[in-house]
Amino acid sequence: MNKKRSETPFPSKDDVISGYLTTIWEKGWLDNYSEDHFLIKAINDRLEDISWADQLVNNNANSIYSPVSGNQKINYKRFTSNFITNFSNRLDTLSCCFGDKNTEKFIKDQLSAGNQKYDENQFFEALSEIEVLTFYASRAKWDKIIYEPPIGENKSNPEASFELYDEDGKHIKLNIEVKTPKFVNPTGTSTPLVIPNVLLTDKGRTSMRQLCDEYGFAYKDPRMTKLVAFINSAAKKFQKPDDNEYNLLFINWSYSDFPSNGFLEPWVLLTNEYNGIMTHPEIGKNLKLKNPICEEAYERISAIIVYISSIEQLMFVDFSHVWKGTDPAVMQHFRVLLLDDKIDKNDLFHLTQMNPSQLGQKQFLCMCSFNKTNKNLNEFNKKITSIIETDKLTENDLTTD
Repeated sequence: MNKKRSETPFPSKDDVISGYLTTIWEKGWLDNYSEDHFLIKAINDRLEDISWADQLVNNNANSIYSPVSGNQKINYKRFTSNFITNFSNRLDTLSCCFGDKNTEKFIKDQLSAGNQKYDENQFFEALSEIEVLTFYASRAKWDKIIYEPPIGENKSNPEASFELYDEDGKHIKLNIEVKTPKFVNPTGTSTPLVIPNVLLTDKGRTSMRQLCDEYGFAYKDPRMTKLVAFINSAAKKFQKPDDNEYNLLFINWSYSDFPSNGFLEPWVLLTNEYNGIMTHPEIGKNLKLKNPICEEAYERISAIIVYISSIEQLMFVDFSHVWKGTDPAVMQHFRVLLLDDKIDKNDLFHLTQMNPSQLGQKQFLCMCSFNKTNKNLNEFNKKITSIIETDKLTENDLTTD
């Protein structure tokens, strides 16, 4: 009969580096984890690959701490030693914030990612929560932190609430929900891809597909259904905010088809001047989906933050790396859509270190990946722009049978 993990010594000899991980290993909280689990492979120093590595490496800022070598290969020894140290510290922070019982529940139910039916996507979802929650736990001296507060419909809950009284006695509250989509990993796909970030009519989508076929591109419709589902789910977990209360929805769009700027897909879908689904409620609430955006979403969500991760962010388990974008056309790896114009922007910036992003730009209306064999790209881009401007979906297209 095989021994449980908790009945065997923790593999690392350095308790300073892995102190909290050693503790939960010995408590048996990791006993049911699959041998294929990312964390178990890292603890046992047998991590040799990372899902979405191409995206994460391309999102990297390439600092002196980077685990990526000059040939864009990951040094897994360097990555693993840093990851174990930082992951252990982040879990310890969760325990200090939310208590041992809630942390045990999170580790066994969410971080386990299905236990023996391990799903790496579920692990990355849980990791996103850890990154965001531990970052905001350090943003202020909070008077109260609540794990999964039952504040939404039928006592549904966001990830956490953070509350404080400022020096003037003002009560400030952050409620945080984190979403991470499950996309099909495009590793090994050589065909360049096009995804419009503007909703098109049926005619426009047909024209775009034909154009892509002509120039040798694959075509995908924008992932609107997934984005809308995230928004509606978050709306059910929040209530209409009181004064100085902020309901923040974080969407980690890292694991998608486009490295370096993948978060621009949801950002432009949310905000583009033609039919952004949050900046044009008449569009969002009438989408031809089984469940378009609910009315409550526009009232309950204070801000939506879309972002992508890098390999360093994963290694350090640190949300602050979203500020380290390297593409001058993109800058930081996040955008903030402010939905509540009554918000005190100074308080919001103080607590989140984020300002609302500029709206109304005519940039990034389409996501395109290229390779060296693509020809006539200027001509191709002009034709894409023409289709978007000619066949963009309007309110009339949704209300007319």
